[in-house]
Amino acid sequence: MIFFSCINSNPAYSNSAVIAVKKYCDLDFNGARIPGGNYDKLRNLMAWEEDQDEPGWDCFIIISDYKIIDEKVKQNTAIVTISYNVLLRFCSDYSFEKKIYADRVDFELKKIEGFWKINEYVPYPRISKDVALKYLKTRLKYLKQDSAETDKIVLLINTLEKL
Repeated sequence: MIFFSCINSNPAYSNSAVIAVKKYCDLDFNGARIPGGNYDKLRNLMAWEEDQDEPGWDCFIIISDYKIIDEKVKQNTAIVTISYNVLLRFCSDYSFEKKIYADRVDFELKKIEGFWKINEYVPYPRISKDVALKYLKTRLKYLKQDSAETDKIVLLINTLEKL
């Protein structure tokens, strides 16, 4: 069993399945998969074509961290299991669910031209609390002060800041 704690590290690209998933998770944690993020940095980690981006996500999952807990390699395929420590989930209407739990996700990879590539995206961006707060505070700047949407964002920001 592999235990690999991952927060804000920036590993070099490698031909290891674990390193490919760690790089993906680090980029996701730092906001690469949210609007305004740098999705292009994820492209070299994906097995699908450039023009096949992920859907536009309507919800985000806020995590404190994640751990790579297992790797199974069989010739040119691999499964790397991640355990995310989830704090909260919020959606584009700023509704949210505060629920702290561990979420296990299996990343399926295949080896292409000597490098491990992730077969499928993980549903919903999994971002840090700091990235979520920055995103929400930026959104707040562009809204009318006395709107229902503003009230929802302020409530969400206050809830996140207490976590």
